[in-house]
Amino acid sequence: MMNITAIGHLINDIEPLFQFLSALMWPLLILFIILLFKSKIDDLIDSAKLRKFTIKAANFELTMEDAIKQQQQIIKDFQDKILQGKTKPKNLTSLLWVDDNPKNNAMLIQNFTEKGISITTASSTKEALLKMETEKFDAIITDMGRTESGERLDTAGIDLSRKIRENDKNIPIFIYSWSKTAKSKMDEAKDAGITKVTTSKSDLIEALWSL
Repeated sequence: MMNITAIGHLINDIEPLFQFLSALMWPLLILFIILLFKSKIDDLIDSAKLRKFTIKAANFELTMEDAIKQQQQIIKDFQDKILQGKTKPKNLTSLLWVDDNPKNNAMLIQNFTEKGISITTASSTKEALLKMETEKFDAIITDMGRTESGERLDTAGIDLSRKIRENDKNIPIFIYSWSKTAKSKMDEAKDAGITKVTTSKSDLIEALWSL
């Protein structure tokens, strides 16, 4: 018969094996469950893709797609009314738009594009300055604050303007931003050579059409 010491050595020898098998068991169990219920999981995914979420407006039930389309049309009609009777300046053919979240300006960019203005976007000060070295723009629109290289810069628009003014004293630069900083830094923006600071779409459009 094995003595107690031998049994102890045997347990110590096979303990790593038990640890390995235990660690291996959970991934295998999860894989088994996924394979077992794969068809049901696929059905749930397909159902989610086909399902249309709805919202209520004026006692009507609208799909999210319908609601978004209606909002887009309202915005477009509003912008068209602002520009009604106004002719786009001949010298306004290309804009550089600097924003780390350009999707926020998608509808306005589309409206400008439909008016024959070429829009180039940049997400950082560095990218904007590089594009200005190789392309010519009639005006620049920038947000006030941006996250660049993982760092939040609350006055990125002002900093960009200062760098541009080192080489170009004349190009119009507009800060278009909803941030509170935009309103509180008006004087600093003016000193940095900013043409106009605005939080309003209509105000921005009218300013550009006045160039």
